[in-house]
Amino acid sequence: MYGYTMDYDPKSYQCILWGGHQSTIENGNIVSAGYGDDIWKYKFHQNSWQATLLKNKPPARYWHQAVFIPTAGKLLIFGGDGGNGYLDNTWIFDNQTNSWENVHTAQAPAPRVLAAMTYD
Repeated sequence: MYGYTMDYDPKSYQCILWGGHQSTIENGNIVSAGYGDDIWKYKFHQNSWQATLLKNKPPARYWHQAVFIPTAGKLLIFGGDGGNGYLDNTWIFDNQTNSWENVHTAQAPAPRVLAAMTYD
């Protein structure tokens, strides 16, 4: 997998992984397996990964931007490559309720991939 994001939630002691381009190996060759759209959480205290499979979620993508906002307990993602072009939508994942929200704003940055995002 490549092009995913992984961010740390200090309140729950978890890393949150989302998105990315998935690959498999078939007959010794690397083959595309599509894009990821499930949340995976690594729980440090249990040394385990857990998939959070949700129906209402962002379209799958890779090379998107993401940042965890610790004061809100939320992961914000923007942009990325959805396979049919670059995206310019914003989604917020609430780590406490395990739910996504598609955020609509009056203006948004232009579609982009491989950009940086940080929390201040």
